[in-house]
Amino acid sequence: MSEARNRGWPHATGRCRLALACAWFGLGLTAGFSQVNLYVDPAGLDGTNDCRDAESPCATVGYALSQSSVNGDTLYLAAGVYTEAGLAIQSNITIRGAGAGLTILQAAATRAAATSRVLWVKSGVTAVVEDVTFRHGQTASGLPGVAAQGGAAENGAGLYVNGSAFLYRCLIYDNVTGVGGPGAAGFDGGRGGHGAGLYCDGLLALVDCVVSNNACGPGGAAGEGGRGGTGGEGAAVHVSGQALLDRSTFCGNQTGSGGTGANGGSAGSGVLWCSGQLTVRSSTISDNETGSGGAGELGLGGSGGLGAGLRTMLGAVAIVEYSTVADNRTGAGGTGLTNGAAGYGGGLYAATGTLSMTHSIVADNEVAAGGQGADIWGPWVSTGFMLVRDTNDWSVVGDVVTGQDPLLGALTQAGGLTPVRPIPFASPAVNAGDPGFIGPPLVDQRGVARVQGERIDLGAYELATTTLHVAVGGVD
Repeated sequence: MSEARNRGWPHATGRCRLALACAWFGLGLTAGFSQVNLYVDPAGLDGTNDCRDAESPCATVGYALSQSSVNGDTLYLAAGVYTEAGLAIQSNITIRGAGAGLTILQAAATRAAATSRVLWVKSGVTAVVEDVTFRHGQTASGLPGVAAQGGAAENGAGLYVNGSAFLYRCLIYDNVTGVGGPGAAGFDGGRGGHGAGLYCDGLLALVDCVVSNNACGPGGAAGEGGRGGTGGEGAAVHVSGQALLDRSTFCGNQTGSGGTGANGGSAGSGVLWCSGQLTVRSSTISDNETGSGGAGELGLGGSGGLGAGLRTMLGAVAIVEYSTVADNRTGAGGTGLTNGAAGYGGGLYAATGTLSMTHSIVADNEVAAGGQGADIWGPWVSTGFMLVRDTNDWSVVGDVVTGQDPLLGALTQAGGLTPVRPIPFASPAVNAGDPGFIGPPLVDQRGVARVQGERIDLGAYELATTTLHVAVGGVD
């Protein structure tokens, strides 16, 4: 067996997937893609090494990136933990790990010790990343205001995407953005950082990924007489560009709470937050929370965060299809002489922008006491075959099944690469989809073929059927 295989170099695949992603975004591939292979192993050596020999790899990702001078190189990362802060990609590159549980990029040994994000994909650059974990990033907090409002914290603790990023089978977890800076006397606090897991104002595709346990920083405290800062938004993914989230799971993320002040600051909204173009396909959004409003020491408490699963902003165009949105919860309003309002839209908040959905389940989401729209708040468009359990505080154009319990199971690994919310045979979501469905998608979130029964099931999980054979003379 070769030394390269002993080191766990991943198999060189994925160009076809990149072509598909580029086609979705209308991009072209760089001529001469994958021109040079570079190898990295924690047991390797940097120095004068050019990283091009699989049997004599470099030791650090940062050094290997410095050796990549031609657009289209491929960087192979052996299994191991790479503790490197503030990595930046400045030319087109493919990065291939040995598996998300094996190849780990982290900004520090622990999240609390981090002082920088994990990875920045710069403007004009295309990065393809496969089978890697990104964790323990933390962006800088906002600076204190000097006769001014507190400064805003930095965005994008796990990944910051100005260019184009295509991620396959990756894990983005345990990242946190900074706290808003405190305001000077009479001034407001600064806002917390956005996009704790991933911040994108460019182009993004996530396929077979998990984004979990990321947290946005709270808003900064106000100076005397000011308002607390707004908490950070988009704890899992913050999109102001274009994004496709496919066969992925977003769970356990939390937006920032509002800062304290004479009037409390509002909490951050939307674990998925969109002001651009977003498609969520064959994915699960579960067990996320928005922050609570900040305390108003002399007046009004801040409002709780809106849209724990997804919030669409003015100008947004968002599509949710073949997905499950469940068990997300909005935060409480802050205390004050008058308490702030609880967050609306436990699953989705769609008062602004355009939201359309099809073949999806939205159920069992919650709002804090006094909030409205447990599953959805605001108008949206159904292109057919939807199940929304809660019937209050939303309006829709199109057909929707309402008031029924989809009987969702707990979030679990059920045979695929990412955890899902299974449905049993008794669920009203089974065989409830379009009878004329022919795809795409051809598979559910786990990769199980659609269709298994008479019709496609609703949500991210397709119930696999079993054929039983009974005959006279058979054996029980």
